[in-house]
Amino acid sequence: MMEKTLNAVLRLVRSALCCEPAVLPEPLDLEQVAQLAVLHQIEALVYDGAIRSGISKQEPAMKQLFQAYCRAAVRSDLQLENLNTLYRSFDAAKIDYLPLKGCIMKGLYPKAELRAMNDADILIRVEQYDAIKPLLEKLEYRFLAESDCELKWRTKGLYLELHKRLIPSFVKDFYAYFGDGWQLAVPAQGSRYEMSREDEFLFLFTHFARHYREGGVGIRHMADIWYYRLKTPELKSGVVEDVLKKMSLDTFYHNILKTLENWFEGGEQTQITEKITEYIANSGSFGTHETKVLADGLRKGGRRKNVCRLLFPPLDDMQYSYPVLRKCPALLPAMWIYRGGRLALFGRDRIKRQQERLGTMETEKMDAFEKSLRDVGLGLEFEVD
Repeated sequence: MMEKTLNAVLRLVRSALCCEPAVLPEPLDLEQVAQLAVLHQIEALVYDGAIRSGISKQEPAMKQLFQAYCRAAVRSDLQLENLNTLYRSFDAAKIDYLPLKGCIMKGLYPKAELRAMNDADILIRVEQYDAIKPLLEKLEYRFLAESDCELKWRTKGLYLELHKRLIPSFVKDFYAYFGDGWQLAVPAQGSRYEMSREDEFLFLFTHFARHYREGGVGIRHMADIWYYRLKTPELKSGVVEDVLKKMSLDTFYHNILKTLENWFEGGEQTQITEKITEYIANSGSFGTHETKVLADGLRKGGRRKNVCRLLFPPLDDMQYSYPVLRKCPALLPAMWIYRGGRLALFGRDRIKRQQERLGTMETEKMDAFEKSLRDVGLGLEFEVD
């Protein structure tokens, strides 16, 4: 039944993207279709495809999907309104910006509300951030947090991630190509920049690959890959494949393309496409807790290294919690001691939860997960702390 439900969902997604009716398997359990759509945050896509395919709006599951579609439309309108206001403010202040991922895909999809977007990603120049902060505050954004890669802000209706760089600096192989991203940017209009179709797609795919390897990725992300290629026939495949080969992602890329052919173009199913399909179907929108735990263990060198990292985080991580380290990195050992004392007094529950989490990483499960990644052409060598 799961296979039939998944097949129906994929046909409905294609129906919405290609604006044509789908031929659906019989009998069809619409309740299960709706549940899978919710799990992957593609309710609007599935509802639109269902309407195009002649499914009655009076079906109980369709009423549920219609409510989700309406919420998606309202949310999308608010996101785009906030984004357009932000773009105009950046243009007026001569702040350079480069929209990424969902900000681009919303413009490609047949209707913006069909492409759910949890957060808006925009590349900025770090040296302009001091000018950006008061601008955001004036627009009633609230600062949330800073990471190696992003500066996170929020306002009503929009979660904003300002990228200091396209790829985290510790993702060595990806960062070697993308860097902070500005060397790939070309002026568009006003203060807005864009990347070439090839670099835009490469960023989309490497982001997809990281999600896949770090615990899971959903149908929505696969739809992005397929639809981007469909809508940009000028994309130079040779250029894309040359770069992905340097990143050791070429085999994985071809396996994903084969899977997409199977999903949306009537291509044959193989053992590899079946493996990828099962992994993605079970992942939901952003993966399961178990696979994220296993991926985290593999990426950081297993249980011992995780414990070490918990107790002694690297300088980059510590700088965000203790800004004094930005001016005086030599204080790192002293701040480890200070942090350790605070954890001992106030963070015992956190340490206990981390130990319990690490305790689930049986060697057999980690080995099996690593093998499943390598089977589809996705190794772990490219991320190094």
